[in-house]
Amino acid sequence: MVNRRLSAVVLSAAFLFGCMPAEASPLSDSQIRQRIIGSWTVALDSADYQAGTPYGVETFNADGTYLTTWYQNADCKVRLRQIASDWSIKGGVLLSDYRDGSGSKDQIVDISAKTMTFYSLDDGAVYSRTKIEPCGTPTS
Repeated sequence: MVNRRLSAVVLSAAFLFGCMPAEASPLSDSQIRQRIIGSWTVALDSADYQAGTPYGVETFNADGTYLTTWYQNADCKVRLRQIASDWSIKGGVLLSDYRDGSGSKDQIVDISAKTMTFYSLDDGAVYSRTKIEPCGTPTS
């Protein structure tokens, strides 16, 4: 009985203090759609940043298509891989629909002209992106 109560307390504390989603952006879906258009890369302080990995660029197009491209490095001349998907914003949530039938849901926490922070509704992590100028033409 003590173990059951202790488990309930630990789970409650984890939910209250560590697993609550970040507060949503006060922007409308339309405003988020306008700001997300363009190319973004993983910010150095993002939960998914890994030094020494290929340079990734996420490009959101106005037509609702989305490309994630990995390059050998930041000069973007050698493309290693590219994944196409579709995106939409609903209720402040970025919905990504991948061509293989899978998808992801990310609550937009903040988006400015230069940075974007989102909370993954799939894995509970907070990620951030930095807006960049489009890369040069790759030689894949």
